Amino acid sequence: MRMESKRLKFVINKIFKYNRYFLVLLASISYSLAGIVAIEKCQESFYSKNKIRFCPAIKISTYPITFLYKSYPLIKRVYKNQTISSMIVGNNKKVHERFKDLKTGFTFNYKKGTRENAGYIILSRANPNKNGEPAIELWDLNNQKKIFEWNINVQRILDEIDIKTYKSNSIYFYNPLLLKDGSIVVSQIKPGQPLIKISSRGKLLKFNTEFAFHHSLEIDKNSNRIYAPIRRMGRDPSNSFDIQGFATIDTNLNIINVYSLMDIFENNGLNYRIYSKDPTRDPFHLNDVQPYENLIGKDIVLLSLRSLSSIMAFDLKRQKILWIMEGYFNQQHDVDILNSAGSEISVFDNNVKYNKHTLGNKFIIFRNLPELNKSSHQKSIKAFSREANNLSENNIQKIEYTFSKVPKKLQPQTRSSGTSEYIKTNDSIFIEDSNNGYSFEYDISTKSILWTYVNRSKTNNKYFRMSWSRRLESLPKGLTFEE
Repeated sequence: MRMESKRLKFVINKIFKYNRYFLVLLASISYSLAGIVAIEKCQESFYSKNKIRFCPAIKISTYPITFLYKSYPLIKRVYKNQTISSMIVGNNKKVHERFKDLKTGFTFNYKKGTRENAGYIILSRANPNKNGEPAIELWDLNNQKKIFEWNINVQRILDEIDIKTYKSNSIYFYNPLLLKDGSIVVSQIKPGQPLIKISSRGKLLKFNTEFAFHHSLEIDKNSNRIYAPIRRMGRDPSNSFDIQGFATIDTNLNIINVYSLMDIFENNGLNYRIYSKDPTRDPFHLNDVQPYENLIGKDIVLLSLRSLSSIMAFDLKRQKILWIMEGYFNQQHDVDILNSAGSEISVFDNNVKYNKHTLGNKFIIFRNLPELNKSSHQKSIKAFSREANNLSENNIQKIEYTFSKVPKKLQPQTRSSGTSEYIKTNDSIFIEDSNNGYSFEYDISTKSILWTYVNRSKTNNKYFRMSWSRRLESLPKGLTFEE
């Protein structure tokens, strides 16, 4: 009996010992799952009108696991690139192999003062010499010199907006829009993504936190209205995704009008495009709102929707989609209108495969689209799709530039972001490879590169991202800077 009792006690002790490990493991898994649920549900609550009451308590109790979950990409990048800035390129070694033979900063392949139509660029980047803090400069590309720099105390601006969770070297100053008084408007300041206006001296003049402002900023020079994509408009009826749209804003950052993409799709009979058995969490991903500038009172914009690989022409007054083009590009950014009739456009095609990598960026021009200045009585949506391959039957011309005539390592390869501009007076194409800290301008007639810009530190060969620089053919009339 004593022997059996000892055996039984031994077995019970073993079971208890291993059960204890099992319970610890189960508790750890449960805690981790609770943290992940807290991230997802409380994030949804942040964008929704129906707030979850216990979110603050949940966030505090699960902070360690949520911190690790959110910080993993940054920790991985810090380990790989030896810097805490999240603005460094994703793979510094690979990028260095591409650009090691180029000079840091600008390299001009033409003599100073020989290209009168070279124009200007508002260079927006993460500054390698300040470990990734935003920097904005204005350059004269004909005279090949910097003519102005916004002396911005980034940390002070973050403090004034009350942004405490992000450091000054971990944010974007995205797509700076230059106003006549020398001030600039920028978006994509995380978290919350306010829209901010900065004086030429670098002082914060105004900010708007009504929505999350992101991606490109455009202005209609005829009306002085700014156009910006927005998030934080609430959740869709199924609570599956964040509703997005865009806003028109005056130059003092006051909202004029707000447009919901949910409403636009529903009112135009296109809801089926965004709902399926398992709808995506990001069915729109609006990244550019391009106004059609005209003098005949038409309020029309082009909308670039990355997730749907689509571009739409939308009449603001009639709330009607005029035409939609899809499938001729993949996860594109930056659409521009190239002529007064609105029948010729350009598109920066990221050309992404499997949502993971690019097959090489393209610059595409479409000609003979329906004229936007003659769309007043149009009743139905005109659709141009890759599946139907119906461009030719509508007499629409598609011209692709893949930059195959320049060395492969100098061809653009940005998976996300990226911007382009056709410079008509120069017959050239400006491209920003944002992810990899690289920009260049391509001469169409000679099929050669006019200049390159490499955003690299001069001391340790670390490369930092670009932030949607703005290429200008000319400066705003009456432009002044504060003394």
